[in-house]
Amino acid sequence: MQPHVAVLPSIGLGNVTPLFELAKQLVLQHGFYASVLVLNTNEASAAEDKLLRSPTLPPGLDVVDLPPVDVSAFASDDMPVLTRLCHIVEEGLKCLNSVLIQLGKPEALVMDIFCTQAFQFIDLPEPILIPGCSHVRAEALVDQIQNRKIDEYKWILLHTSRLPVAAGVFLNSWENIEPVPLKAIRENSSFLQFPTPPIYPVGPVIKEDELLSESDVEYLSWLDRQPSDSVLYVALGSGGTLTIEQLTEMPWKVSWTDSRKGAGVVVQSWAILRHPSTGGFLSHCGWNSSLESITHGMPMIAWPLYSEQIMNARLLTEEIGGGREASNGTWKKSDWKGGDREGSKVGNGE
Repeated sequence: MQPHVAVLPSIGLGNVTPLFELAKQLVLQHGFYASVLVLNTNEASAAEDKLLRSPTLPPGLDVVDLPPVDVSAFASDDMPVLTRLCHIVEEGLKCLNSVLIQLGKPEALVMDIFCTQAFQFIDLPEPILIPGCSHVRAEALVDQIQNRKIDEYKWILLHTSRLPVAAGVFLNSWENIEPVPLKAIRENSSFLQFPTPPIYPVGPVIKEDELLSESDVEYLSWLDRQPSDSVLYVALGSGGTLTIEQLTEMPWKVSWTDSRKGAGVVVQSWAILRHPSTGGFLSHCGWNSSLESITHGMPMIAWPLYSEQIMNARLLTEEIGGGREASNGTWKKSDWKGGDREGSKVGNGE
């Protein structure tokens, strides 16, 4: 089977020509199948058309036109050339992911220096190697660093790039729970190449005491009446939500599997993990909830929703051994509505 490569030049004949010729050589000399992705604007280029629409193109070389960009909508005549080019590329590549999918996901994407907006971590074919950590699958990374086009990526990059100037970093963890990553930060040659401030594991810093309300006393009285290790605590965090269908199905599933005949209570108390009747925790794997669960020796069912929770779930289930996955490791965003304020919350927690 021919390897398939997509080639993406920016605009302008001087940028298009070398990458187009590279695509031809990949086809003619190396047996590749090549798709040249063409950024189109409402400004015609006869020379570029002559190059790309030649009737003598070799078999296996396809020219794929991206949806045209109306330059007049965002560019002015007095705009500097490079700024104008970058704006055109930014607009023209909004459809790139869908185009690559339609092409059957080529094995490689070759681009010129002005098309780096096409870089996305989520498209990495292999797990990410981090010294001292297990391999991290790209889809487990937080949303904010999977897409370099969004403002949130820029904010994350800004804040993390400032960490080396700190006098030290307090880490809400401890040596026994993450010994290998902590050792790597201090000793691995990859980290020693950069200015790394001292790391101080000061955890677990968790919520210890809480003033009980009248309703909390009722919850605890209900727990007191339950057999030891018989209660499953469900908390999906302050931002975690379920669809109506999930909210309806969950108590039925839990009651049927535990033969508790529908017994259950909706609570807003943090005291439950410490109660002897509680035997498990269905959690979104927020770090605060995870630390509390580990501290109290509570086994977890991991159902991550968004942000860093997927990475936390991997750490809990694969490295620490503090829980099991709720979905056999096939977490997809289509499985939940995490972080969406629509719908109903279950329990409390952070």
